[in-house]
Amino acid sequence: MNKINKIIVGILTIFLFIGTVSATNNEVTFGWITDFHYTKSSDFNTFNNFISKLESSNANYVIGTGDLIDSNSIESDLTEIVNKCKSSEVLKCYYTLGNQEIETIGIEKWLSITGMDSENYYIDTDWGRLIFLNTQFSLSSEGLEWLKSTVDTKNRIVVFNHFPLNGGYISNDDEIRRILESKGNVVAVFSGHIHTNSNIKTNNIMYLTQSTMENGDYSIVKLRDSDIQIIGDGAASITFSIPNTVDGNDDKNIGEEKDDKEHKEHKEHKEHKEHKEDRHDGGHDDD
Repeated sequence: MNKINKIIVGILTIFLFIGTVSATNNEVTFGWITDFHYTKSSDFNTFNNFISKLESSNANYVIGTGDLIDSNSIESDLTEIVNKCKSSEVLKCYYTLGNQEIETIGIEKWLSITGMDSENYYIDTDWGRLIFLNTQFSLSSEGLEWLKSTVDTKNRIVVFNHFPLNGGYISNDDEIRRILESKGNVVAVFSGHIHTNSNIKTNNIMYLTQSTMENGDYSIVKLRDSDIQIIGDGAASITFSIPNTVDGNDDKNIGEEKDDKEHKEHKEHKEHKEHKEDRHDGGHDDD
């Protein structure tokens, strides 16, 4: 090989290395909690320790899938949780409504305390799209239309809500699942409510639930190019691959299955309210 060919090979090798690094730089990490059922009599150190663990794990987000407070909680209980999360300099916090929040303080007060601008919203990350739904026994017709348009993207998607989308907890769960399956890009749904660990794969979507933060259980979730890894602390651990028909944020093709133990944000049109865009939670921008 002459000198010019060696130089060309060297340049190509460098570009290949850079491309490889770039392709693997889309990982997003978040802490997942559900069903804390927090009241003033609860042990808040559980949540403090959870936040500290996430900060030391270089996590990006805290995601709560509902019922962070209990039926006898007061507004200040939810405020305490939200303020602790907001106090972190490295974490952004996102929540879905649970039945306890709706029944105890109501949707409008929940929106005010958490800083979420809508019951249904999404954020786009380096990994892909994260959708947050209010599925209190059903998803409204307006919500269904919003969901249809929101899954119509080349991005891979994970969904968060409180009631599991299988098991009959939601009256129109079959319609919601059909929408999630329609584009082939939704890879997982994270739910709470039933206080137990489960993972059921249906039509290439992994449906997951988790044991409760009330018992000190949580997990750290890594969204990666080829798979999703859930590392449970009290909760269950599992790693599963993403179907290779799903594209990433930059149209990258990704992995096949294996089982194992911001950016811009867009919100749903709430009824009688104007659609809003580009909400930044806790004063931290993702741009």
